[in-house]
Amino acid sequence: MTFTRSAAQVVLALVVAGCSAVAGCSSERDLPDGEGAHPVGWPDKASAEFHGSFLRDNGFDLLECRGCHGDDFRGGPVDVPCASSGCHTGSIDRCGTCHGAGDDPRPVTGAHDPHADYCETCHPVPDTLASAGHLDGNVDLVFSGLAVAGGATPSWDGVGCEGVYCHGGGTPSWNDSGPLGCNDCHSAPPDSHVRFARVATETQCTDCHANPSGSTHLDGTVDLKDRACNACHGGPDAAPPVGLDGETSPFASSVGAHVRHLDATLSDRIGKAVQCASCHPVPEELADASHLDTAAPSDVTLELGGSYDAATQTCSVWCHWDKDPGPRWTDASGAATACNACHGFPPVTTRAGAPHEPALPSECAHCHFNTPLIHVNGTVNF
Repeated sequence: MTFTRSAAQVVLALVVAGCSAVAGCSSERDLPDGEGAHPVGWPDKASAEFHGSFLRDNGFDLLECRGCHGDDFRGGPVDVPCASSGCHTGSIDRCGTCHGAGDDPRPVTGAHDPHADYCETCHPVPDTLASAGHLDGNVDLVFSGLAVAGGATPSWDGVGCEGVYCHGGGTPSWNDSGPLGCNDCHSAPPDSHVRFARVATETQCTDCHANPSGSTHLDGTVDLKDRACNACHGGPDAAPPVGLDGETSPFASSVGAHVRHLDATLSDRIGKAVQCASCHPVPEELADASHLDTAAPSDVTLELGGSYDAATQTCSVWCHWDKDPGPRWTDASGAATACNACHGFPPVTTRAGAPHEPALPSECAHCHFNTPLIHVNGTVNF
C-alpha cells in the first residue's frame, strides 16, 4: 500500500505522540482554522481552548508538543512547525516566545530596551518555563548584581527604581523616553564633589574618570585615572593655594598656613619647611581609602604626635611647643611667627619642665644659636 505524504505524516504522529485524531496532526494550517489534533480555538487568544491557556494550566509541559512538532518545534514527524502560524519563531521554549518578539525577550513597554543587558539585575530569570514563581501572574522585581553594587538598597516606587546603584541615586521615570543625561542620575558633577569644586566641573569629568559613554561607565566600579598630586592640589608643589574648593585666601581653611609651612623661600622663616606627610596622610595611589572621601576638612594626622581641633583650627603639637591652643591655622596676621607665639620669650620653663634661667629677650643669643634650618627640629641648641 502506498501512502500519500499526509497519510505518512499521520502514521508517524500516531507512533510518536499517540495521536487519536488521525486527520489532525497531518494538516499544516494557518490561523485561525484550529482543526485536527487540536481543538477549535487552539490558536485563538480569545478562546477558552487557547493553547497558551492550556499549557499554563498544565504546568507548561512541552514534552507532548515535541512528540509531534520536534524537539526544536520546527516540524518534527508531522512536518508542521509551530512557527507556521506566524505567532512563534524558532524554538517556542525561549524567552522571546512570550516576552518581546521572536528571539528578543524584551517587552516593548517602558525602558526595557535600554536595559536589554540587565534582565537578571531586576528580575529572577527562570531556568525553565515551569520554574517556581515564573507563571504566577506577578511581575517580580528582585534586585541583584549591579543594582545593589556599593551597598545600594533599591526599591520600586511605581514610577521608577529608587536608590538603585546604576542610577546614582536618581529616580528616572520608567516610562521616560529618550536617552538619559548625566543629571538624570547624578548631578554633573555629583553633590559629593563639592569639596573638589575647583577641579570637579561639568566639563572636566574625563580629567579624572573614563569616558562615561564607554563600557566601564556602569560596571559597579568608580574608575579613576592616575594623576599627579598637583593636578588637583595647589600649584607646582601640590599644596594650596589654590585650594580644592578654589580658594586662594589664607583666611580660608582650605588654604590657611600652607605657604608658611611649605615654602622654604620665605625670607622671614623661623623654622625649616615641613613635608606634607607631617600633617596629612599622603596616599600612594589616587583611589587609596579616605583620600577621596567627602569629609571636610581634610584628614590631619600629625606624624610626630599632637592633635588638631577643626572647630578652632588650632594645633597642639610639639613644633609649637605643645602650646594649647597653638596658633590659629587661618591667622594670617604674622603673629604666629613671633617667638612668644609658641614659648615664652624667654621661656619660664625648659622643654623638660625645669625652671629656665632668668634672662632678657635680648640675651637669648648668649646661650642659643638658631637658624631656620635648625630651629624647631626637636633639639635645643646651646
